[in-house]
Amino acid sequence: MKKSEKILTITAMVLPCIIFTIVLLSMCFMHKEIAAHFNSQGEVTRYGSRYELFIVAFLFYLIPLIMAIVFHKVEMSKVTRTCGLCGSIIMSLSFIGVAIYLIVIISNNSIMNPFVLEQRVSMILTLLGCALLTYAHVLPFTNKKKINLKLKSDIIFELIPLMLLYLCGMGIAIGCVMLNNFYSFIVFFVLLAILLGVCLGLRYLQKKSLKSAVVVGENKVLSEEQSVDILQDSNANNELENSSKNAQDFNNVNELENNSVNEQDSDNNKGLDSINDKELDSNNYKEQESISDSKIDNV
Repeated sequence: MKKSEKILTITAMVLPCIIFTIVLLSMCFMHKEIAAHFNSQGEVTRYGSRYELFIVAFLFYLIPLIMAIVFHKVEMSKVTRTCGLCGSIIMSLSFIGVAIYLIVIISNNSIMNPFVLEQRVSMILTLLGCALLTYAHVLPFTNKKKINLKLKSDIIFELIPLMLLYLCGMGIAIGCVMLNNFYSFIVFFVLLAILLGVCLGLRYLQKKSLKSAVVVGENKVLSEEQSVDILQDSNANNELENSSKNAQDFNNVNELENNSVNEQDSDNNKGLDSINDKELDSNNYKEQESISDSKIDNV
């Protein structure tokens, strides 16, 4: 989002809150009964409750706000979006003028409450509630991370605190206007305590989830490292087994070769022994012949 478009969007979101604030603050000074209807001559024809101004406040607040949200969220061309946001701003400014005009006419034809301490306290607390409401409108544009409604973590840790801030601001503003006395403190501090408690609880859960995610990541890394070590150990064991098998095969081959050599040597020795035996036999035969010849000669 460009800077100019961002400024237009924030302005279109803030102006409805200003209208709402003006109407609610004016109600702090009004009596319970106010002039509610006028004829064409400007004369009062009906008196009603001051709480009827809530209708005016919500109408003047919601119409330009919905228009701004539609032109901000819906996909369209930049020119159309800019024209729509400018139209929402113009509408808000015109509603501010109409609201001020109505408040002036009603206050001139109605009884106004004296500006005592109770009304001052109620006005200040109402102003603080409207400030929280305005901040809830501006907060999504100050956060660089966009809220992704598809992610459960963004819904829990981003959207819920924003909606709670919006509801607390609205509740403080309306509650303090309706009470318009020192009991406004109860509304203010109870809703503020709820807001802070929920935000701190969600913050604690977010830190806990981040820690658990870090632990899970570390466990995954450790498991991967362990698996790598196991693979390395298995590879080393396989290499040792292969080397031992190769050594055994080599020893077997050497034994076979030695056995074959020994068999050849034994065969050769047997051949030599047979030759020697034959020579001995021939020598003995020759000696016997020589002995027989000598006997013959002697005869």
